[in-house]
Amino acid sequence: MPLGFELQALGDVPLTLVPAPATTAAALAHDETLVGEILAQVLERTLHTSVSGLSGETAVTVGGAPYTIATRYTNSGTPITKATQYVYEQLQALGLSVTYHPWTRSGYSNRNVIGVIPGATHADEIVLVTAHLDSVSNAPGDNPAPGADDNASGSAAVLLAANILSRYDLDRTVRFVLFTGEEQGLLGAYEYATTVYNAGDNIVAVYNMDMLAWDDLSGPDLDLFTRTSSNPGYAGDMAIANTFASIVNTYALDLTPHIRSTGMGSSDHYPFWQRGFPAILAIEDYTGGDFNDYYHTTNDRLQVFNMPYYVDFVKASMGTAARLAGVTRRYPFEITTLATPDPVTAGELFTYTVLLTNTARSATTGMVVRTTLPAGVTFLGASEGGNLEENTVFWRGKTLATGATLPLTIQLRVGCVPSGTLLAGGATQATALSWPAAATGAPVTVTTTASVPEATFSFPEPAIRDYPVTFANLSQNATAYLWDFGDGVTTTTTSPVHTYMATGSVTATLTASNSCFSDTVAHRLVVGEYGVLLEPELSVRMVAPGASVTHTLWLTNTGTVTDSYTLSLSGGEWASTRCTQRLGIHAAMTSTVGPLPPGSAMPLTVTVTAPMEAISGTVDSLTLSAVSLGDPRVPPASALAQLETRAQEALPPLEYGVLLAPELSEAQVTPGASVTYTLWLTNTGTATDTYTLNLSGGVWTGVPSTAEVGPLAPASTVMLTVRVTVPLTALSGYEDTLLLTAVSQQDPQAQPASATAQLRTRTLWVTFLPLLLCDESAPTLRQN
Repeated sequence: MPLGFELQALGDVPLTLVPAPATTAAALAHDETLVGEILAQVLERTLHTSVSGLSGETAVTVGGAPYTIATRYTNSGTPITKATQYVYEQLQALGLSVTYHPWTRSGYSNRNVIGVIPGATHADEIVLVTAHLDSVSNAPGDNPAPGADDNASGSAAVLLAANILSRYDLDRTVRFVLFTGEEQGLLGAYEYATTVYNAGDNIVAVYNMDMLAWDDLSGPDLDLFTRTSSNPGYAGDMAIANTFASIVNTYALDLTPHIRSTGMGSSDHYPFWQRGFPAILAIEDYTGGDFNDYYHTTNDRLQVFNMPYYVDFVKASMGTAARLAGVTRRYPFEITTLATPDPVTAGELFTYTVLLTNTARSATTGMVVRTTLPAGVTFLGASEGGNLEENTVFWRGKTLATGATLPLTIQLRVGCVPSGTLLAGGATQATALSWPAAATGAPVTVTTTASVPEATFSFPEPAIRDYPVTFANLSQNATAYLWDFGDGVTTTTTSPVHTYMATGSVTATLTASNSCFSDTVAHRLVVGEYGVLLEPELSVRMVAPGASVTHTLWLTNTGTVTDSYTLSLSGGEWASTRCTQRLGIHAAMTSTVGPLPPGSAMPLTVTVTAPMEAISGTVDSLTLSAVSLGDPRVPPASALAQLETRAQEALPPLEYGVLLAPELSEAQVTPGASVTYTLWLTNTGTATDTYTLNLSGGVWTGVPSTAEVGPLAPASTVMLTVRVTVPLTALSGYEDTLLLTAVSQQDPQAQPASATAQLRTRTLWVTFLPLLLCDESAPTLRQN
């Protein structure tokens, strides 16, 4: 609202001569239960959303595209054009007849927006519910100018009044008017008041709202401005104000209204006073010292609202408008409702159908049909442009010829409710602005059934790397599946086939679900591998013509699964035989070996015999292969080992010989002493040999240093010792002879090669002369 007053030229019509309206603004007979119902539909979140869009806090949809209304300044150009278009489209969407009212005054031009609900029984009596849409601020160019309290709060109330009252039949015609140019001196209102006056419209009440949401003191005060008591229009103004006060009292709203009969004219009600129409201004505490701190600034924003105060102020305004309009129900419809299927499975779709038949004598226009959905369902869509608001589906602006039936369907999905749940919707109601009649359809009830999935699956074991694993889905009561194979791969296939590319332990998880419920099961899989390794100890062996040589190999299970193997030899021209060696036992090898645990190894031997005619240097190559018997892959795990046998020159016959050479063969020893003889044993043959040592002959004790010598390579020599001890009783000059014999262990002859050494020991006596001591002090000798 503008601060203070502005003088305006009113043209040629003397104000004192304006006739009073034909009808006063008294409330018509009405259904008070409907008034209470209307107040209950005023919700804080609805008002919050509406003011947020009008004041630029959030974007709105204008002409099908998002737009942020940063300012509603009358001369802002595009912003005010978008703002007026936005409220136009909001009223139009309610099924109202909407028009622009262009005006030019005092160098300004713009347009007002008017939406109309025609009356049923007193259509010639017109109630105006008004507010100014434009805003100003202290910003350069008045941009931004959020104007949340001044006056998005009043504009949002007008839009909500149109929304709620469009759902009812009204006895009087109601025009919902949003003015521009108010902040420049009530320009739009002056031009509209002049227009309706010149048209002879029977305006019985003007309820103007300007700044409804600021309350910073303890008391929820508000002002209702009327003309002074001496003014002829005072009674009509008071009828409107008293209707407001009565609503506050009847519904115990937390408001304290003050009727100020001062004739204060700083808002859009004033031009209507000047034209003789009953009107009041409803405004927050304007005179009690609680004026908005952020008036006409960029800080006039939604966040400074006292929302409980604002909601109650709008409720009182809705009740005032409803009583002045004469709200009633007159729906000339026969309504049939049904649901299919019934029963319906929890989580599944079903259709809610409303059959609306016009039983009146004439067509109905501007129909509004509403049906409240049962709890526990999700709205998916409605035919004929039906829209969901809160928990109610609305169809607006429909026309139905007399006797015709209009089917309206709603697609719903049942929520996840227990089996046997009864879904009961609200009654279906239909209104028409063009016919004063009413009808209500019975609520629809639907019974639900529910089934809980049970997830389970199986798979072959062991799972093998790089080999498809088929998962058998054994789940019950499910319609959708999500598999997680534990290696980062998922699928929604019912019974998938998956190939693991790495070994190790993984957890496969299946979630089976239907529209409502789900169940999850997990199994641990060990992804294994088949593998085998063949390693020869020597890849090349030498053999003389006519002789045999044995190759030794180790077969290792390099996989993670116990396995058996097929062995086969290929290639080679010389005769060969295969043997296995296990636990020291040799046996003829069959075509398979195993089972062999993971990581275990076993020896294998292959004996190759060179033919007598084999030429020196000739090579015979064999390939030994080991193929897994358990590996299902194609080809299975396998290993190869190459064995080469090379012929060497024929060797001369082996000769065996031995030589024993003592360093001393004779020694003299005193009785009771010992002598050690040193001997050298030489392998005089051509083959490595080992020798057994034996002492023979003699009586005295002889002890050799070892009982066996070897193996000793050809031409090699080793030292031996023999210790002989002479007895104390041996007589002087007596001798004893020992024989040391070395015998070949490898010589295959009946008389193997040997050598003997003779060791002769003789006693030696030693004579000691007597020792004489001489005493020089005595002349005689003493024998000791």
